[in-house]
Amino acid sequence: MTKKKKSGGKKLNAQNLQIEILKFLLAHPQKRFSPRQITDQLHVINNKDSAEHALRQLVTAGSVVEADTNKFGIALNRLTLDAGDKEETGTREVVRKKEKIRDSGVSAPVGAPKFERADPQSKRPQAARKFIEGRVDMTRTGAAYIVSEMMDSDVYVPPKYVNGALNGDIVKVLLFSAPPHRGGKRGPSTRKPEGEVVSVLKRSNEFFIGTLRKSRKYALLLPDNPNMPVDIYIPLEACGDARDGDKVVARVTDWQEGKGRVPIGKVTQTLGEIGGNDFEMKKILINQGFELAL
Repeated sequence: MTKKKKSGGKKLNAQNLQIEILKFLLAHPQKRFSPRQITDQLHVINNKDSAEHALRQLVTAGSVVEADTNKFGIALNRLTLDAGDKEETGTREVVRKKEKIRDSGVSAPVGAPKFERADPQSKRPQAARKFIEGRVDMTRTGAAYIVSEMMDSDVYVPPKYVNGALNGDIVKVLLFSAPPHRGGKRGPSTRKPEGEVVSVLKRSNEFFIGTLRKSRKYALLLPDNPNMPVDIYIPLEACGDARDGDKVVARVTDWQEGKGRVPIGKVTQTLGEIGGNDFEMKKILINQGFELAL
């Protein structure tokens, strides 16, 4: 009895196949794959010849390399800055800009999004307060769950107590008093522990893709990433050659955490045609936390 061939895969057009291949290779940056391995992993019905053709086009574009005969991988060293490059060309500049911006007293423009800040348990004795550290898992409602090795359960943070933390950030959280039991016919049950983000220890990403909107006095980046719930304030002198309505990459140089304040950033790149492979590749890289090479 012959084994029935599995079905259910979908066939992608040439552009979408290239985009899906880029996403897959970016998820495995240290590995190399044959066209057949890639189509099997993507669960598509495109044959290996169409996958190889897509890979050859990506090699020509410089985003993929052929390491061995018919084995392909992402050209990460061409597309992004490595750790040494970041330290040399990025970190020092960010520190200088951060000091300059803070010294200049730049604040959030009128009507800009605000971060709420509260400390409902600030009057509790210091010894009775408990803090944990963990990673933020944002929800669509703006609330967050903090995943921490210090807790058996994740910690719920209401939207008004997220205080500017974003998805994937490593944060310090003040735990509230033990929430009350919820009674019922089946007996009492305990709610998840709750808390408030009191500081962001490490940002998961400092680069964001979005639409630049310029006014006479300042500009705002409207991020495409739904996990970035606030706009980024861009001084006009930090916009470079970007024009109103352009899709750009912006780097946050000062998060300005606190009540009524928004992040400050600068435009680092103006992107190519929206929807093109170059744009999609850059979008994937930025959303995965890579810094693009200029």
